[in-house]
Amino acid sequence: MNWGIIGLGKISNKFTEALKIVDDAAIYAVASRNQIKADDFAKRHHAKKAYDSYEKLFRDEKVEVVYIGTPHVFHAENAIAAMEHGKSVLCEKPIAMNRKQAQQMFDCAKANNVFLMEALWTRFIPSFIKAKELVENGTIGEVKNIVADFGFRSNHSPESRIFNPKLGGGSILDVGIYPIFLAVTILGKPNAIKAFAKMNEQQTDNACNMIFEYENAMASLMSSLVANQQVEATIFGTEGSIRLNNRFHEPTSISILREYKEVEKIEFEELGSGMQYQAIEVQNCIKAGKTQSDLMSWNDSLLLHEVMDSVRREAGILYEWD
Repeated sequence: MNWGIIGLGKISNKFTEALKIVDDAAIYAVASRNQIKADDFAKRHHAKKAYDSYEKLFRDEKVEVVYIGTPHVFHAENAIAAMEHGKSVLCEKPIAMNRKQAQQMFDCAKANNVFLMEALWTRFIPSFIKAKELVENGTIGEVKNIVADFGFRSNHSPESRIFNPKLGGGSILDVGIYPIFLAVTILGKPNAIKAFAKMNEQQTDNACNMIFEYENAMASLMSSLVANQQVEATIFGTEGSIRLNNRFHEPTSISILREYKEVEKIEFEELGSGMQYQAIEVQNCIKAGKTQSDLMSWNDSLLLHEVMDSVRREAGILYEWD
């Protein structure tokens, strides 16, 4: 299956490396607004074509599926343009700046009868799938609380993408999406949300603390761009707990605990970066004639973005797209 890659930064480089170990996947074309950058990326990853515009890649009839690794603010525009050219799309997380944009993207996929999925790679990693399975099998009884954090101290300048409001900067969209995704995947839509953010001079969030309330459970979540955190997650139940060990969004081990003691540690073999699993899901779905994944459906992404929108409103984190 011929892949096209647009937005040739760090995340696209990581994904393209992972694509190399996917059966029946070809790194066919890459595109940047800079021909030199496109040529360099193509040479590094042995792509057949290198374009100096996304439009040229979208017009290439041999490209079957496009991976979008551009900054968040361009995801909707880029994905819609690709789908209007009949391309299937895997779009990096967050798939959009808000739920409204995400809905527009899924409407476009439906209208053009093409596959579209949010590249939230954690959902497809074997260790996460196993942890979810253990919860659903009742290994720890009824889930009562989830505690998860994702934070690191960024050394980027204040003008960089990670802090720039014009490029969707801030901790929630960059890393907070992971603990929010965990809570929503395990417990669903919260009944109530409390959120508190520490804003910077650029008016994006350096950090955010969140509390989700459910009928019979709670979730305590944190994100940060200014402090190195544990990057662990624990799902607490009435009969024990499951810990997704550091780093919880890509864990190589999960632990089952009872009475505060680890009774079992399940190790997972590291195969590549872990990003290959989402690519495998995309290819399997397209070959099966599907326009969306059962594991990360359009409704899953819409719910995730609805909750993130609520968190941001509660914490006073707004962008011009809102």
